[in-house]
Formats: sequence, structure tokens, C-alpha cells
Amino acid sequence: MEVTLPGGVAAGDVVTLEVKTPNSNDPIKVTQTLESGDITAGKVTVDIPKADYQKIVTVR
Repeated sequence: MEVTLPGGVAAGDVVTLEVKTPNSNDPIKVTQTLESGDITAGKVTVDIPKADYQKIVTVR
């Protein structure tokens, strides 16, 4: 998942992506330490673990 970074972040900062799931009160939280390339790009790619991905995808 690609996340746009807010202003004021720096390399070494840790961001947390929290995804609320439709069928659970237990959100998925993924942390990522920012690198200089992330700051330059203004965004970071955060991978949701495969085991958690099934919690947020609904097949119809």
C-alpha cells in the first residue's frame, strides 16, 4: 500500500499504518521506518502481511 507522507517527517522516523477491518474491532497495524529515499519521494510503500490481508478483503 502506498502512503503519502506528511510534512515534517525525517529519515529514521517510524510511521504506523492502521487499517480498520470490516468484521473485527482489532485493526491491523503495520510500522515502517522511513529512509531518505522515502522522504525524497514523499511517500512510502507499506506491505500488509499476507496473513492479515484476508481480514480486509471481502470476496463477493
